[in-house]
Amino acid sequence: MGLGVVAGTFDGVHIAHRKLVRIAVNSSSPTCALVIQNSAESLTTPDEKQRLLKGLGVHQVIAKPLDNLKNMTAADFFEKCIVQELKASLVVVGFNFTFGKGKEGNVAFLAELCDEYGVELKVMPPLKVGGALVSSTRIRKLLAAGNTRTASSLLGRQINGRKDLIGMWTSIYMAQTLEMAEKVRNALEKSAVLARVYDSGNEMHEVLVPSTEMEKAHETILMSC
Repeated sequence: MGLGVVAGTFDGVHIAHRKLVRIAVNSSSPTCALVIQNSAESLTTPDEKQRLLKGLGVHQVIAKPLDNLKNMTAADFFEKCIVQELKASLVVVGFNFTFGKGKEGNVAFLAELCDEYGVELKVMPPLKVGGALVSSTRIRKLLAAGNTRTASSLLGRQINGRKDLIGMWTSIYMAQTLEMAEKVRNALEKSAVLARVYDSGNEMHEVLVPSTEMEKAHETILMSC
């Protein structure tokens, strides 16, 4: 069996992304995540995105900056990236996947290309929660409104955001998992959280701390940024 390719932006690697990746992982081995890297994304860093995707069972993550692809036609993108470079036998995308210059390629055109080149295609339908589509845009709007509870449920992991002491917007990403707790159990003798803090220069600061000390660590990190 050839390579299975799951393609998208994966900003946030939210619950719809996770379902999409599971379709690919359960359908093909090995599996590659083809990430269209948009510089305007704000929910995850490239390193965090790669970690999350590999944690879902993806064997390889290949990032393609959007700026490098925006002048490529949809047909060229498919032939050069999907067929020639990745040699895919399966492509998995979401229902609203677009590709190529000016987003000229959609799922219908992708189906035509896959049929022409003998590549299997699987398209995931929309995933809705609370009557609305799960999307990175929706999560960003929820965070901007301070609704971290709903944002966390859509991301599939705990997230908390707040403004720091001088008023600039800082996001803290906290992922509390059994794997993490096991990793630091001997050192901390309690569960821990991974705190990622982004300062005004968009630089990431990362620290493992006991969950009971999260607020204290939050203040310390903000004051040091």
